[in-house]
Amino acid sequence: MTRFRPVVLTAITTILGLVPMATGVSFDFVKGRLILGSSSAGFWGPMAVAVILGLAFATVLTLVMVPTLYGIVEDLRGLLQRVNGRRKLAVAAKVVLAAGALVAHKAHEFAIHAMTWLDADVHLVIAGEGPKHKAL
Repeated sequence: MTRFRPVVLTAITTILGLVPMATGVSFDFVKGRLILGSSSAGFWGPMAVAVILGLAFATVLTLVMVPTLYGIVEDLRGLLQRVNGRRKLAVAAKVVLAAGALVAHKAHEFAIHAMTWLDADVHLVIAGEGPKHKAL
């Protein structure tokens, strides 16, 4: 929005400056009279109309279409980042679940080994042979 006023003012002053050329109106400052339909108006008039319409169209494109397209691109970029973020979150969740499953599996194996070791020690103590393992 900081460039809106300078762009509009430049376009308006240029268009207003070309209107006399497009209409074929001129002012003779030496004699102080208004001249309508000069001999060069047939040549310069269509060119001035083309410049006026092109400038008006380019101004609308500059002030409306370009910011709109930038907004659309930013919205799409944000959408892709959210989708990728969700994808990354899903991958992170899978990694956490896999790590948790691995830890649970290892804990289960450890518990089985510990129970086997403790059970063997209990049976050895009951049988009077004592533990075969060294103390840690």
